Amino acid sequence: MSKILLVDGSHLARRNYHSQQLSTSDGMATGLIYGVINSLTSLYSEIQYDFCVIAWDTRTSSAWRKEIYPLYKGNRTAPEESFLDQLEMVKALLNAIGICQFEKADAEADDIIGFLAKEGFSGQDHDIIILSGDEDFWALVDDDVQVYSPTKGWIFPGEDGMIEKAISKTKSFRLRPDQMVDFKCLVGDSSDNIPGAVGFGPGAAATFFQYNEGIKNLLDGTVNLAGLTNRATQGLLEALPVLQTFHDIITISTERGRVDDLAVPLPNKEKVKKLFELFEFNSFKVLGDTIFNIGGNDAGVTLNIRS
Repeated sequence: MSKILLVDGSHLARRNYHSQQLSTSDGMATGLIYGVINSLTSLYSEIQYDFCVIAWDTRTSSAWRKEIYPLYKGNRTAPEESFLDQLEMVKALLNAIGICQFEKADAEADDIIGFLAKEGFSGQDHDIIILSGDEDFWALVDDDVQVYSPTKGWIFPGEDGMIEKAISKTKSFRLRPDQMVDFKCLVGDSSDNIPGAVGFGPGAAATFFQYNEGIKNLLDGTVNLAGLTNRATQGLLEALPVLQTFHDIITISTERGRVDDLAVPLPNKEKVKKLFELFEFNSFKVLGDTIFNIGGNDAGVTLNIRS
């Protein structure tokens, strides 16, 4: 059984842009580039995956979600020029290493990865690993799909099919992967500017899911509000008009993420060498040809996608 690594490139790039403050001797910023490559080398050394596909957002990827909810991601500022410059350079480097990359004008990276994980590669005897710190992907985990978060580690269902969700540093509760979208509808997602229900945090969610399947109970009038505080109850009632909207934009759209067969580029060793010299990545240069392992073992082939 082969292992396929699906990478949320946009999330990984943003995370490393803010956490890795590196530059060359002449002042060219390289932290984003270094962080992305380092993340892949570290994960490859742990799990030795066979294929790697990186999905990216585009400037128009979230347009359809903004049509539904105009405030979606409205709290994000325009990317800095340094970020955009490094993004183009890391894409060029990844292509030279032999890593398949994909983006669509009308789909976010989440949607592309969702399609590949649940439909495109399904039934082909693959283990799927998603690399992202975005909890939206937790809704996809099952016996064949796991998520690796750089901050939270491995996310996968237990024998009972449930996943662990933290309430605090010492408390947690369990819910099904298919309840994750409803969880985020209720508690909100600040990174995407989704407020959720006022006064409704993970603790209230833990109580809510003890007695309810999800927001459908709120929408069809069968909700059980046992154990909730007055503030949490009031927050739920006030959020009722927008909960379905939140659900629609949080849900990963496998239909929009649909892609055809993915061609894996052939490595270009000379270009990689020149780029490492340009970026002054001496720690990667000493790895020699082993750096090409992060592209998987099948450069130059075509990954077959189920239609």
